[in-house]
Amino acid sequence: MVREGDLVLCVSASGSTPYTLAVAKTASQRGAKVVAMSNNAATPLLAAADIAILLETPPEVVAGSTRMGAATAQKVAFNMISTLAAVMLGHVHDGHMVNLRADNAKLRLRAARMVADIAGIGEEEAAAAVERADGAVKIAVLLAVGVPDVASARTLLSQSADTLRIALATIEKGSGKSMKCA
Repeated sequence: MVREGDLVLCVSASGSTPYTLAVAKTASQRGAKVVAMSNNAATPLLAAADIAILLETPPEVVAGSTRMGAATAQKVAFNMISTLAAVMLGHVHDGHMVNLRADNAKLRLRAARMVADIAGIGEEEAAAAVERADGAVKIAVLLAVGVPDVASARTLLSQSADTLRIALATIEKGSGKSMKCA
């Protein structure tokens, strides 16, 4: 149920789709913030929003096929929004998706490369840290830089708003050593 403090993202290529307008109106009435995305300017949806995102696109090559230009522009915008959200939530560190849980062979290799790069160690040592961390990349990085055990790494992350950069800076500050990634 939408309530005060929520954010609702309403999307309509035309900016006048009835059910999208109803969602925006209901969300606003319940105290939620409304972000609207449309491919046409001066639409009811954009006017109803707290934040309006206009993705002005030219007419479709095939009339009636909004999946081509409008939907492609929306997909790019969603990719940017979700990437920014991941960064702001601390899921990304220096271009690495560190919120990864490596639960298969392919992901364990990827995780080991990330840990090696971030911690400045070899991939074999990084793979061992990933194994000790049960596939949790942030925990593995902390183990690789000297946190003694998984429980201590979890506690440090918890105290660091689950953000690897803050945890690494805390270690650096405490040890007086400079770390490659902090």
